Amino acid sequence: MTAPAVLTVRGKPVAEVLGSFGKAVPGSVHLSLAPSGGRWCSRSCPHLPANGGKCYAERTERFRIALGDRLAAFDAAGPEPVAARAFAESAIRGHRFPWARVSAFGGVPEDPADVPSLVRLVRAWLDAGTPVHFPAETQRKADRWTRAIGRPEFEVRESVADPRRFVRAVRHRLRGVFSTVAGDPGDSRPERLRKAREVAERARALGDRVIVCPAVASRILRGSAGSAKCGACRACSDRDIRGVVFPLH
Repeated sequence: MTAPAVLTVRGKPVAEVLGSFGKAVPGSVHLSLAPSGGRWCSRSCPHLPANGGKCYAERTERFRIALGDRLAAFDAAGPEPVAARAFAESAIRGHRFPWARVSAFGGVPEDPADVPSLVRLVRAWLDAGTPVHFPAETQRKADRWTRAIGRPEFEVRESVADPRRFVRAVRHRLRGVFSTVAGDPGDSRPERLRKAREVAERARALGDRVIVCPAVASRILRGSAGSAKCGACRACSDRDIRGVVFPLH
């Protein structure tokens, strides 16, 4: 096996490719390969600025300059060297983490064969008992990565932009796990939560397990500001939960 790539940002070596995932419990990690809205994000995504959307992750990267520079450096290095470096870092810790997230920012290539080290890494996490949340923005991408990883307890969760299509997917597709966002920018936060509950109720009509994101819901119910925290919740990594609805946040 070749030595992991040496990655630099503005001429300085990157200490670790695996980033901390602060929304979850301490010790959780994420791996992001490229900027949001970049070459690995589907051109069909309605949240892309080019499609008139407002991608919250892309806005975050613009304001957090160090994060944007880091993701741009990873993009320039290519996904396989970055994933191989992440695998080596994870192996030092036995691949055991409270929670692991793929693509907290940006996306992954359409073809898993382009990033074999990411396939190896997700398998290693699962084999070590680490819960893994791996979202993908299209059905095709979610299906291809699920098949490549090939673990019966795991599925890539398809992010469905349209709540109506989310309901149809949960109710009529035999396989797959899904998420969506409900509510509009002009809605009050309680109204966004009400709409999310309605979407979840329609989707679970045939008995599937569909939930509203507990982190966002609790923040709205408490009337608190700031970002929603996953904490100890693992719903997004649980293939028995077919649908997760996020109130717009």
